[in-house]
Amino acid sequence: METSSRKMWYQEKVMSYWKNQNDCMEKARGAIMVLAVYTLIIFPRMAEDFKRKVEDRTLDSSEELAYFYFKISTSFTFIASLLMTLLLLTGFLVKSRFCTGLLSIVYLVTLLSMIPGYSSSLYLVTPSQLHERLYLSHCALLITAAAGALVCVFQTICFLTWLSVREKME
Repeated sequence: METSSRKMWYQEKVMSYWKNQNDCMEKARGAIMVLAVYTLIIFPRMAEDFKRKVEDRTLDSSEELAYFYFKISTSFTFIASLLMTLLLLTGFLVKSRFCTGLLSIVYLVTLLSMIPGYSSSLYLVTPSQLHERLYLSHCALLITAAAGALVCVFQTICFLTWLSVREKME
């Protein structure tokens, strides 16, 4: 296969992927909205519970770091969920393929930002004598985060390719 025909084949695949992606996002709009609203509700509540639990005792340096990661992760998840909810509430944006691409990337980033929050909350609620036993769960979360990051990178590459192909076609 020549490079130009290979490039055309790749561009056709990306265009068909984004056509299907747009239809899929439009059909799943309600479910995504429920997830976004749930995230908006649960993460600030979770942060408040952890703050109350952590205030009663002194933290060692690793727990302070875990609490810092938890606060950053929950804040980032909250902001990404808020952005996702705003994109979904303006319903005409879901019909736009550009906004659908942005929404899918924000959706993946929101899901990925939950992983450090969950991991650090698991570390904070576990008694310190059992911290070594959390190694496997942290490894599983790390593998999940790596797989999710690969999906997010793939989605971003497809989105940017679609943007460049779309501009050339117009």
